[in-house]
Amino acid sequence: MSKITKAIYILLIAFIILLSNIQITLASEETGFDDIKPTDWFYNDVIEAQKAGLIAGVGNNLFAPNKTITYAEYITILTRVLGADTSNKGNRDHWASGNIEAAIRLGIVKEDEIKNFDAGIPREWMVRFTCRALNVQPADGSEII
Repeated sequence: MSKITKAIYILLIAFIILLSNIQITLASEETGFDDIKPTDWFYNDVIEAQKAGLIAGVGNNLFAPNKTITYAEYITILTRVLGADTSNKGNRDHWASGNIEAAIRLGIVKEDEIKNFDAGIPREWMVRFTCRALNVQPADGSEII
């Protein structure tokens, strides 16, 4: 997968998650998510992201479009887009341990940079991690915030 394709997937997922301010709705048979429907503006994007293996929902047939995305969830999406090896779980006891360890190995996340992987991730951290994943930074070499 090219760097541009990866960037597009990452940005697509970020926009789906960040901008989905809707009410809980009826079941969708195509996605298997009970809380989205074909008339939702983000529906086709969710289907594409699901088909690409980038998202799987939050369990119990829910996508949770109004839920705040966590550091762990965003890191998981990034490592899936990058096709990273997530088999090494390290010493962490977290559902996303393999993804977290992969992100650290790839330089996306710095060791001990995140205190709570289950906390909501601010947009500036999404940008920071995405830029690290794509190895891009401003022309002046400064950190993207």
